[in-house]
Amino acid sequence: MNSRHSKALLKVICLIGMILFLARDVLQAEELIIFTGYYNRDNAPYSNLYSMRPDGSGRTQITNFFPYSASQPALSHDGKQLAFTSNLLSFKSLNYEDIFRLELQGSKLIRVTGAEYNSEKKTGSVKVSVKDDIGDYNDNPSSLLYSFQGCKDLVTYDAYIKAGVLQDVPATNVWVKIVKNKWIGASGFVQVPAGGEETAVLGNLSDGNFLAGKPSFSPDGTKITGISGLAYFDTTALNPDGTVKEGKSPYGGFDKLMVVDLNGILVDDFKNGSGADNSPVYSPDGTRIAYSRGGITQESVVVVPANSLNGSGVVVAAKGNDYFSYPPRSWGYSSPAWSPDGSTIACAYTEYDSSFNMTSNIVLANSDGSGNIRQITSVPQNAAATSADFSPDGQWIVYSVVTSKSTVLNISDFLSYNITSDIYKKNLSTGEEVRLTNDGSSSEPSWGTAVAQPKIPTGTTTIPGGGTTTIPGGSKCPFAKNIQNEDELTVLRNVRSALQEKNEWLVDVFYEYAQEITGIVAADITLQAQLRKLVTKNISIVRAFSDKGTVRVKRSSMQEVTGFLCEIKAQAAPGLAVVLDNLIKDIEQGGFLKDNGVYVEP
Repeated sequence: MNSRHSKALLKVICLIGMILFLARDVLQAEELIIFTGYYNRDNAPYSNLYSMRPDGSGRTQITNFFPYSASQPALSHDGKQLAFTSNLLSFKSLNYEDIFRLELQGSKLIRVTGAEYNSEKKTGSVKVSVKDDIGDYNDNPSSLLYSFQGCKDLVTYDAYIKAGVLQDVPATNVWVKIVKNKWIGASGFVQVPAGGEETAVLGNLSDGNFLAGKPSFSPDGTKITGISGLAYFDTTALNPDGTVKEGKSPYGGFDKLMVVDLNGILVDDFKNGSGADNSPVYSPDGTRIAYSRGGITQESVVVVPANSLNGSGVVVAAKGNDYFSYPPRSWGYSSPAWSPDGSTIACAYTEYDSSFNMTSNIVLANSDGSGNIRQITSVPQNAAATSADFSPDGQWIVYSVVTSKSTVLNISDFLSYNITSDIYKKNLSTGEEVRLTNDGSSSEPSWGTAVAQPKIPTGTTTIPGGGTTTIPGGSKCPFAKNIQNEDELTVLRNVRSALQEKNEWLVDVFYEYAQEITGIVAADITLQAQLRKLVTKNISIVRAFSDKGTVRVKRSSMQEVTGFLCEIKAQAAPGLAVVLDNLIKDIEQGGFLKDNGVYVEP
């Protein structure tokens, strides 16, 4: 290639190349569907998280927590974090289940809720007092497990009885708890004296355990909305002989909405909820939260202001009933998901009869409460389509289909695990439906972008990340990490060459505005798609050049470049906007190109 032509081309593609590698974390993001995979071991249910590509290929296991589980995944909008629900090492938390978040760059795993840590060095001891109104304490005391805030391991019943107290408890106000299972347990707080002993009075074993789950990130990634609740054992459902009353269940609970920061500090909670509020999710612009309100057969989808969970809400899809039909039926809406533009909410529409037989399909509704509810799936009578999510471009819906092993689907099938579950996607324009899994155990899909394959650290909750990569033929580049794609290396070498030619203008502009440009691209999916397209075209141009002829660039390509720069300028602060405006005008008038020997074809 002629050196003059090479230099001219490099200066043109440098504009795109620099943005590419300044925003590399965004462009490296791959669309993934994160989902829950269920399995049984020793006649007990467990679950792990998996990922796959949107076409169903590349299935990869993310968690392996046995004897704990993970479920309810949610990717952050920038693709840098994954939130999920788990009872991982639950003895370290006040809760039985918690919200966790995984930072994908560096694989740092953090328990968000549950007040796990305590830095107090002085210690004391605690004697535990609890009432047994169930019978498990006396009938099978060895099944009870003890723990406290700041403990390094759980304490078995036998170990507690042998010691007579909990030892090495931080000498401050800490939580103490006893747990048998999700519904049976008790907890409370106690002020522990340094070097002394205090008694923690925990109440009844039927009081149950606190929970946190169903996470959803705010668009800026600084907050998480989810549910906080309680699972308890309802003794009123028992007969005097300890058997369960007909038509009753001893497994009770309630949930309410909350918003926490990334450290689990409460920002807001729902004080006027129904006690059965569930599945909150932020709108794409972060101003609203949609959730399902009401218990089974009584659910409606409601939208409230994100800055005030107790503010005035808008009902998007309302519960209902028809007691005059035969058999009588009722219906409800649950598990909302926002379209990328915020105009539409997808949710599950479920019909029930008086025997709690049910079927469910995915519907779309206007997010402003104006109705226009339309059904987009049609599953068999013994199935339920649920847990919908939109693709990042809004063209597809992904969802799970739960199918009973019987001829009809009944609520009891979920409790007895008489079901299978698989994941499907459907094109909203063409109606094309694609089955993505065929294992009978996949559910709760979350479709988004991820800057790296989610990976849980082993042996520690933090794995150091970062670092730089040495580019062949040059020095370390501060904009690249672990680059293996040869096309991207070609562009990067060209960028490096342009910088080595002392193009001070480009150096100054992009070093000064690197963070702002990266932030703009990171927050805009459309810009990310445009940038990928531009980079691909310019790589093709590089390959097409020879040492003969003139450097030629199609006018349409340059119009796409200036169009992309205009999009960034529209969102830029005044300083960067002026720089980009001058550059765009110079390119459009031909000065920048003519001065560098580039011929633009008509």
